[in-house]
Amino acid sequence: MCVWEVELDYHEGMELWKAGDPESARDGLRYALSGCRDNLWVHVALGRIALEEFHDPSLAEGHFGYAYELGSRAIPPGFRGRLPRDRPANQPFFEALDGLAKSLAGLGREPEAGRLRDQAARLAGDRPAGPGRPAPERA
Repeated sequence: MCVWEVELDYHEGMELWKAGDPESARDGLRYALSGCRDNLWVHVALGRIALEEFHDPSLAEGHFGYAYELGSRAIPPGFRGRLPRDRPANQPFFEALDGLAKSLAGLGREPEAGRLRDQAARLAGDRPAGPGRPAPERA
């Protein structure tokens, strides 16, 4: 599986970002994608960098959206169970959902963002946000 083959590249990109060099981090993470296009963690990291560092919700939407699609493929149609948000394997999918919602809201597409926040809450077993109920706080 190619995800493990680019793990070191992913960690290097994250270290560069943590050290305050988002451009080099972005380049390193793009390199990791060249070795594994379907890496949820890398797309989420690139989405976060696009949104948080470069204030580009359109680019962030692309990365978060692709990561969301990858994660959605693993969920059976009609799934009514719960995906614990705190499980490490589930975290990038929830980060993709949350990031995609923020990106869409930043692009003025609040109804779509709200549906994604509700989906994340339902999957996590939280009460969905709605009229008079704010979205759950996330760290």
